[in-house]
Amino acid sequence: MCSSLSAALNDFTNVQMTCSLNERKQFESTLNLLTSEVNKALTIAAKRIENKTYEQERTSLFASSSSARNRTNKFSSKKKVSNKRNVADSLTRTKRQMEQELSRVNDIAMAIEQDASSLHFISEEQKGLKSIMQNARGVLRQLSTQDMQEKAMIAVATLWFFSVALYCCWTRLPGFGLW
Repeated sequence: MCSSLSAALNDFTNVQMTCSLNERKQFESTLNLLTSEVNKALTIAAKRIENKTYEQERTSLFASSSSARNRTNKFSSKKKVSNKRNVADSLTRTKRQMEQELSRVNDIAMAIEQDASSLHFISEEQKGLKSIMQNARGVLRQLSTQDMQEKAMIAVATLWFFSVALYCCWTRLPGFGLW
């Protein structure tokens, strides 16, 4: 049973190597708490087993028949085995739960890292697009100003053309003018 406990702890520490520092501290504290609880449970179980064997030896001394001795020995050995199995099963379940929790936390940490890198990429892209948009607005303002200047120049040129054409017609054609 102690070897299965140490194997479970070794597996837990191997899985723990892939986590971040804060997660490691959290899981180490959880592991220390679980280890102390398991040690307490093992100590209590050992005391109970010692007390039961003491009581069984005492009852066997005072028992009158050998059949009573055989029944208590069989019962106590079955109970010891079932206690050991229960503790081993409990430790196995705890180990399995801790591994599942570690894998879940690891998956969440990877998802958060992927999201953070995506957000960083999008932020950089947005900064680039923002500068492009500002440059485009400046260029559009320049084009709008040039368009207004060209419209004014066309209007002035058209006015100048018609005024020159009118002057030519007025001076060259007899009877076109007012006098």
